[in-house]
Amino acid sequence: MGKFFGNVFDFRDRLVTVVGRHYGATMTTNIKWTRRWRAFEKGIRELSQYRVRVGVFSDSKTENPHEIPLWKLAEIHEFGLDIPVTPKMRGFLFSRFGVRVRKDFLHIPGRSFLRRPFDEHQRSLQDFMINEAVQVTQGRRTAKYAANRIGEYLRKIIHNAILEGIPPPLNPAFQDRDHPPLLDSGALFNAIEVRVHKPRD
Repeated sequence: MGKFFGNVFDFRDRLVTVVGRHYGATMTTNIKWTRRWRAFEKGIRELSQYRVRVGVFSDSKTENPHEIPLWKLAEIHEFGLDIPVTPKMRGFLFSRFGVRVRKDFLHIPGRSFLRRPFDEHQRSLQDFMINEAVQVTQGRRTAKYAANRIGEYLRKIIHNAILEGIPPPLNPAFQDRDHPPLLDSGALFNAIEVRVHKPRD
């Protein structure tokens, strides 16, 4: 299925679990099975056939002007990275940007565009999922269509957060033009996708 970095919605086991994976580590946020959910058990049961992934995929068709895969770039932005500074790099940074780097590592701060927006909008996301479960229960939507709508709802939340600006702000020395972080080329923004599939297990 290829590499993927982002959020996963799994509706099975009467629990909605949002999981982000990077190198085997797992971040999990649980939305509890409340009384409101129990009232729409039929819809949840049908939704449980599907898993929704929202994030950046290794087989993305988005044009990539960067030297690293977009899913890896997403991981770096989400968690940050310390890059060892070589003498050649010091010379480039000074000649290109006028920046003197005296430390042994160049720190790229994390800008959580996946976990933070999800955490800040859990309530609205839960309400949206409950509404979709109602629509499935009442036969107004197929479970797959509802699952896709839930993914698109989260993608919109992520996109809005990026457009509003994910802290911290960019270092002026490395900012070629006026734009919020994560929008330098637009590739990462455009590469955030929603995919719905049935788990094999």
